[in-house]
Amino acid sequence: MQDMLSIGLPVYNEENFISETLNSILSQTYTNFELIISDNNSTDSTKKIIEKFEKKDKRINFIKNKDNIGMINNFNLVFKKSKGKYFMWAGAHDILNQNYVKFLIEELEKNSNRVTLAFSDVGHIDNKGEIILKHKNIGFDNGHLGYFSKNLKLPFMLKNSGDMVYGVFQRKHLPKTKLLSKMLWPDVLLIHEVSAFGKIKKINSPLRYRRYPNYIEPKDAFEVNKPWNEKYKIKVKNQRKSIKNKVTWDLYLPTLVLSIKIFLRLGLFKIHKNPLSIFWALYFSLVFLWKHRYGFLIDFRNFGSFIINRENKNR
Repeated sequence: MQDMLSIGLPVYNEENFISETLNSILSQTYTNFELIISDNNSTDSTKKIIEKFEKKDKRINFIKNKDNIGMINNFNLVFKKSKGKYFMWAGAHDILNQNYVKFLIEELEKNSNRVTLAFSDVGHIDNKGEIILKHKNIGFDNGHLGYFSKNLKLPFMLKNSGDMVYGVFQRKHLPKTKLLSKMLWPDVLLIHEVSAFGKIKKINSPLRYRRYPNYIEPKDAFEVNKPWNEKYKIKVKNQRKSIKNKVTWDLYLPTLVLSIKIFLRLGLFKIHKNPLSIFWALYFSLVFLWKHRYGFLIDFRNFGSFIINRENKNR
């Protein structure tokens, strides 16, 4: 019997949490799935731990990368190795409710091909598995909206797309996208693309627990009193390092680059199939840019510093 679901699990140096994550996946009440694990050349005992699970469960397909191919390439690799009707990415240190897959598959099945992605709200846990947030309301549900209303509201409803991508997708739609691109916030672009193929459904219950291994009590956190622009600079700087080994100019203008890619992928590249796509893509792109206008200004300042520093090095 062909697996209905493919679960992609990209990992790197997860020895502290990988056993808990695997147990939560393999103990799902929905059992008809393959689990594709791609280890990004871990330097700790992650591989040894996974190999023990692999010997006990035939649903596991373990890929050992000889080199670190980068986080985004590793996420895309597990999808490319999948073959199920449905697909989901799993977080390497997250914990799933035992009915997580069952409930999401049911949402997709009862809505036939009209729904392209089903996901749930989340809870937050620390490195010991203690709950630090019971229920976070994430993402959006547009299953009740018509074509015009869905598109009109999309850029205003879209939030927490980084959590939404851990839901269950209709696999057939993902090859029509570029999956996750080597850019900041590739999840935002992917959710825009997936929304073009159908509707998105949400379960309003925290069926996935997202782990924060380095969590610090808010009252003791060093960055809690930092202004928003400083937090933004730190976040963007950290993300640049995880995207590419060599940081290029486009990673200094993430807001502008993402808005352009939204326009190209949802509009210019689709206009031969639907002339209206150019209108919607321009609308999505401009609304995104307006909503992130303060980040856009910070990006330009950072880009100016990047150009000046590069010129100084070349002298």
